[in-house]
Amino acid sequence: MAQAGRGRWKIENENNNVLKTKGYHLEHNFGHGKQYLSATMLSLNLLAFLFHTVLEWSDEQYALLRQVLARRQTFFEDMRALTRSMVFESWHHLMDFMLKGLKLESKLALKLRPNLDTS
Repeated sequence: MAQAGRGRWKIENENNNVLKTKGYHLEHNFGHGKQYLSATMLSLNLLAFLFHTVLEWSDEQYALLRQVLARRQTFFEDMRALTRSMVFESWHHLMDFMLKGLKLESKLALKLRPNLDTS
């Protein structure tokens, strides 16, 4: 029983560490004295983390960009800088633009079609 508790504690600490230090800015509180503000901000942070995890599993472009821009904070800062100065038609247009800028189109093509002969 103690081993199971320690295992759960370790998982929770690792998850909280990601939320605190990897670009989500989760803090112990988001302001005392405001009714429901802390719970709302925590919920939004958890939803963002869940959404990004699902994207890593389901979107090949996003997964490749996250692999190359390994730090979440770097990835978020790059996206923020691009979307401040440019308007993109869609999520896929933004991902295509980032892939082209980092010269990763060929890596994505190989990832999507690994059986293609490149010679």
